[in-house]
Amino acid sequence: MSSIRYRARLLAVCLLAASACATAPEEEHPVVRMAQFDLNCPRAKLSFTRISEDAVGVSGCGRRIKYVRLCHQTGVGMFRDDECQWVTN
Repeated sequence: MSSIRYRARLLAVCLLAASACATAPEEEHPVVRMAQFDLNCPRAKLSFTRISEDAVGVSGCGRRIKYVRLCHQTGVGMFRDDECQWVTN
């Protein structure tokens, strides 16, 4: 399975887990923490929508925002890896 697909599935699982129950801050996906701050809205009022493998929409407290995952490859050969971060779009 490609690294991008694996991470997209991991995001989906994290978002589902975060919406199903409260998790410790260190276990939350970065989008959850970023949305709480950017929307100035408590976690309980946030709603997450997967737009694509690399995009998540978040709405809450009368506002909404979209996050996209930007990745670039580092290393070479078998040591190649994707470094990704989530940013607002």
